[in-house]
Amino acid sequence: MGRAEKYKPKQVAAALEAAGGLINLAAEKLGCDWHTIERYVKKYEDVAAAYDAANELQLDLSEGMLFRLRDEAESETVRIRAAEFHLNKKGRRRGYGDRMDVTSADEKFETFIVTINHPDKPD
Repeated sequence: MGRAEKYKPKQVAAALEAAGGLINLAAEKLGCDWHTIERYVKKYEDVAAAYDAANELQLDLSEGMLFRLRDEAESETVRIRAAEFHLNKKGRRRGYGDRMDVTSADEKFETFIVTINHPDKPD
């Protein structure tokens, strides 16, 4: 028979939420090793859901900052870079990006690196 868990799953989930999904910070808040948090994420569905939700929130916040940069930065270069970053990461389904995953006839994935040369930037 295994030993009793030191923390309740709700405690670990709350620590992950408070830490913005950062496992090391959640471990520090609980006074345990990061492996403990990782084990709870793998073992308990509610803890995994809290971990995923905290990470999604952080992504949304970061994406919001990127959009503000794109829309409000004084520097045109910063605005362009923010737009390029967004297109490279989120615009893949529309054909944007610096990488494509292609499935061949034998269903093996192949990755191609595509370099885009801008007319206003040197190679």
